[in-house]
Amino acid sequence: MSDPSATPSADWSELLAVMERLLGPGGCPWDRAQTLESLRPHLIEEAYELDEALADGGSAAIVEEIGDVLMQVLLLSAKVEGRFAATLQQVVDGLASKLVRRHPHVFAGQDAQSVEDAEAQWHAAKAKERKAQSTPLAGLPKGLPALTYAVRLIEKAAAHKILPQGSEPLRDAAALGSALEALTTTLASAEATAGASRDEARSEAIAALFGTLLFEVVKLASAWDVNAEHALRATVRAKQTQWVAPNAPPLASRSPAAQQTPQCGEAARGTPKGTPA
Repeated sequence: MSDPSATPSADWSELLAVMERLLGPGGCPWDRAQTLESLRPHLIEEAYELDEALADGGSAAIVEEIGDVLMQVLLLSAKVEGRFAATLQQVVDGLASKLVRRHPHVFAGQDAQSVEDAEAQWHAAKAKERKAQSTPLAGLPKGLPALTYAVRLIEKAAAHKILPQGSEPLRDAAALGSALEALTTTLASAEATAGASRDEARSEAIAALFGTLLFEVVKLASAWDVNAEHALRATVRAKQTQWVAPNAPPLASRSPAAQQTPQCGEAARGTPKGTPA
């Protein structure tokens, strides 16, 4: 058995040969039928499964889920203009070039004595590459879940000095208190007139106040170096465990294989999960 700590081989020929077989004539009908659009939900699903494996900390599961994400990268590469090998080479070359540009303290003789210095140089290099963007807060994927979007927006705002570094927790707590008071007052008013017809404008105002309250929670968490997405996820998982019946296994504990039908040997080789599109 090979030493797992040894330097991995750079020879991916076997994996690429498997991909070529799956996507070529006589290959897997499901893999061949996929498009860039149909693969989007699979990529997101695999990313979340990797995130869950990282949270659980099991190295075997982490390695498997990294493989599943890599499978999505390979499939996506094959679907760009139908040029698998050429596109994959562009992906690899582009990534290598980007890593060199974004690390001038490693490859261009610039100085970075701390994590903060390295991060600042990364952002500076990234800004040069994206001169067309009209705001320093541009570039966040619009498809991010709202809580994660808020976390990343606040981080970028702090990095660009739009928010002060290490935002003052007491000030942020006061802002959260004000947001909660405004929502409580509005809800009390709405409760007092509950017999009246539903006011759409009021409902929209209440939704906006909830949004403000949630954003202030995220901002206060960031001031204390707490990632609100991770904190809420941990609490939700704890509540799920607490609320399920003692003799009923949680739905989340069921393996994907038990919930879905594998496609073309998916369980053995880690191909996309879900119903073929």
